Amino acid sequence: DRQMRRKFRPYQVPTQGELAPYLRETPVRIEAMIRDAGMILEDADLEEGVSSTLEAADGRYRITLSTQYGEARRRFAAAYELARVMLDRSGVRDHPGPHASRLFQAPAPGQSRAVSPEAERLALALLLPAAGLREMHLAGKGPREIAEACLSAPNAVIARLRTLSLKPHPDPAAPDPAPEP
Repeated sequence: DRQMRRKFRPYQVPTQGELAPYLRETPVRIEAMIRDAGMILEDADLEEGVSSTLEAADGRYRITLSTQYGEARRRFAAAYELARVMLDRSGVRDHPGPHASRLFQAPAPGQSRAVSPEAERLALALLLPAAGLREMHLAGKGPREIAEACLSAPNAVIARLRTLSLKPHPDPAAPDPAPEP
């Protein structure tokens, strides 16, 4: 079992080298990555529409995932919050939280999505690392098949393939159910 080996430092963030072993696995063990980096990861019943929260307290980052979503969305929310810390750790630390994310809720009419596009891209890169994704794409796998292997959503796979300038392969058609006897 690989895990980050480091002495605890307040508000630590994993380095590229520490992330590398996790990014070679399919599916990426995002929860282990977060915990092994010294962050707190927990589940809770959050307000309707809130996918996750992020806060800095007592020298550690705390990511709380909503129990109202399925595995693929919870994994994305965890990766998104880790990405927010990696991209702006002092911003998270300097503003008392918890900061709520509404990743899967459509904005109100006339409102823009209140999410960080940079954090979304980094979250996809953490969950769908380029090397493994290119390998599956080269093998002719479609978005649905890749999503199943990576515990992700097909639309997330398609978005990540596009960032890598790869055209998604069509998924094989579902077999017709056997006729009733």
